[in-house]
Amino acid sequence: MKRVGLPVFLRNLVLGFLCLVFVFGLDKVGLLKGIREWGERAWVIPLKQIVYDWERKFMRKEDGCVLEHERKIEELEGEILALKNENLAQKKMLSVVLPAEWQFLGARVLEVGGETLIIDKGKREGVKEGMVVLLEKNYLGKVGEVSESLSRVRLVTFLDERLVVRIFSPKNGGFVGRGLLKGRGLGEMRVEQVLFQEPVEVDDLVMVSVEGRDLLVGEVEEVLLSEEGVFKMAKVKRLWEPEKLLNVFIKL
Repeated sequence: MKRVGLPVFLRNLVLGFLCLVFVFGLDKVGLLKGIREWGERAWVIPLKQIVYDWERKFMRKEDGCVLEHERKIEELEGEILALKNENLAQKKMLSVVLPAEWQFLGARVLEVGGETLIIDKGKREGVKEGMVVLLEKNYLGKVGEVSESLSRVRLVTFLDERLVVRIFSPKNGGFVGRGLLKGRGLGEMRVEQVLFQEPVEVDDLVMVSVEGRDLLVGEVEEVLLSEEGVFKMAKVKRLWEPEKLLNVFIKL
């Protein structure tokens, strides 16, 4: 006797229905959640990012590319932020008591590295080699190389940079010593040739005189005694961080 089975189409339909019921049941009990989340992380989200990047790359307006428009907006926002920083720096400079006859040129810091700064002012603005660079009451260094529109500033910690300095005690407000400050690179500097009998201590302030006005170079963090007993040295730390400098001022 010949056995009669279900038609192929009907059999496939029943199997498909049973599969749907099975998947629906797994989803109801939460077993598909992990698989779905993995699929989104591995495939859906990356594909969406690719599509988004592709659309941004080729989307155009009548006046040009959208990305160019966005770039201009970012540049404008950056310029506004830079102007705000310049304005704040100028206000702080005005609050510092400095000789009335001193004239300053503000400059933006474009790059920091190797105990130097690259600033956005040069010969075109009247900058010359050897000019003093400061921020508020802090002596930062001197202008080294100068081009038409840029300058390189050698910070006081620049290797073998030298200054004749005086040391003052914040405890009694008096002069306690003098010496020759030398930059040692890597953010370090040291006052040498300090007389052994001069009462220099930790936390004393190291100052440099610029046209009769004392500017702050740093603070003594360690006193080193020499074997000869004639001189001693003082390790000095700066009270500012080059990486955080946004604007500086050049004394003209």
